[in-house]
Amino acid sequence: MAENQKITLPASQGKVSEEDEKKYGHIDIKSIQFKDTWVIWESLKQEKVDKNAQSNNFLDNNFAIFDFNDMESLAKIWRTRIRTVSQIFTFDGSSWRFLHEKKMRSTEAICIFKKGIVPAWEDPKNSRGGEFQAMFESVDQNPEVIDNIFKDVLSIILCENYAFYNETNGFRMVDKARDSKAKIRLEIWFDFCDDKSESTTKKIAELNKIFTEIIKKHQQNVDLSYKNHSH
Repeated sequence: MAENQKITLPASQGKVSEEDEKKYGHIDIKSIQFKDTWVIWESLKQEKVDKNAQSNNFLDNNFAIFDFNDMESLAKIWRTRIRTVSQIFTFDGSSWRFLHEKKMRSTEAICIFKKGIVPAWEDPKNSRGGEFQAMFESVDQNPEVIDNIFKDVLSIILCENYAFYNETNGFRMVDKARDSKAKIRLEIWFDFCDDKSESTTKKIAELNKIFTEIIKKHQQNVDLSYKNHSH
């Protein structure tokens, strides 16, 4: 596959897309192995009933719910558990849980990171890095935009021929709804910070181009910005 060529996520029945079949011939999804194991995390909104009772323990609000290292496993998760990312978020104030059933709480973020990297700034791989951010508004009216962007970003970062695979830690979609306005923020996390050097500036520009092109397939107005995790 060419540099930065994305793979195509399986359809609901776990089939390879017609586009990929034309490009690469018949592909058995059982034969597609990823370079790393990836973990899907669910982040829940912290309860606000008792401020003193709120936990600062990351694992009280964040759960590693699935992992996969091949296309077959990802296809199974996709068609039986996730299907569409937009349905994970509730923009009407209702509460539910994606997997766990001890309490009813709404989902704040869905994250996919390489195994061994926790989706938190404090993780050593993240603390010295940064992230691209893009905000999407009125997503309750056009949920397919979020679903398609999520799948396309995932398809790129899973491909080991993606030029910045080693520097990419993972990505999140975060519910940033405020004042009854449905908003989702995309965050793509990397292990390097913007140190303003010539090489880093070039790298960020190349990454910006890659992900801007992905997003523009589904939404014309794109505002990607890179933010360091430490100051």
